[in-house]
Amino acid sequence: MEKLDLYYDHYKETYALSKQAQTRRNKLFVLLCVFEALSFLVLIKPNEALEAFSSGINAYFETDIIFGNVVLQTFLWIIIAYTTVRYCQDTLYVERLYPYLDKLEKEISALSESKIFEREGSGYLNNYPMVLNFVDLFYKVFCPILFVGINTIHILQEWSGCMSLALICDTAIFASILIITWFYFFEIHSKITAWCKTHIPVVNRMAEALRRILKEV
Repeated sequence: MEKLDLYYDHYKETYALSKQAQTRRNKLFVLLCVFEALSFLVLIKPNEALEAFSSGINAYFETDIIFGNVVLQTFLWIIIAYTTVRYCQDTLYVERLYPYLDKLEKEISALSESKIFEREGSGYLNNYPMVLNFVDLFYKVFCPILFVGINTIHILQEWSGCMSLALICDTAIFASILIITWFYFFEIHSKITAWCKTHIPVVNRMAEALRRILKEV
């Protein structure tokens, strides 16, 4: 019983951490949608969008500072980058916990000689509703592609203007967002990643080389 209690306490703590991460992830997704919508609005009505963004900043910080459009655009890029990073971190953390919770449930079930502990593992996947597959695709496929599209068009629109230090900064931030989203996409889709590694050998070699480099850094 002592071993069972130890497993069960650890399971409860791990599940609580998972739920906390899911709550943060959901809030970050809503924020990311808001900021990406604002970025899209900048493409259509830049002055109105940036004015609304400036008003929101002043209301949040309780100031009355007048920001230029260039500064606001760079600040928007920074916020999108930060939100994207935090969202990817929490999403991958939740995804990585599912197999661990499933393993804990199997251990607890074996020790207790009961199959009641299957909520996050085989029990959850049993008769999985098709609509949830579409919801999963919406979060993991449609939204990342949509956000990359909005960001790409946004930075291209900026490049249609004059060269400036702010443009260089915005481009560097955009490149970081693109790289993070790219790696997130392939990390979250293990089957796509496995297919690319199997059928496109250069992808596997590049992935291994990059993994070694990042590990050293």
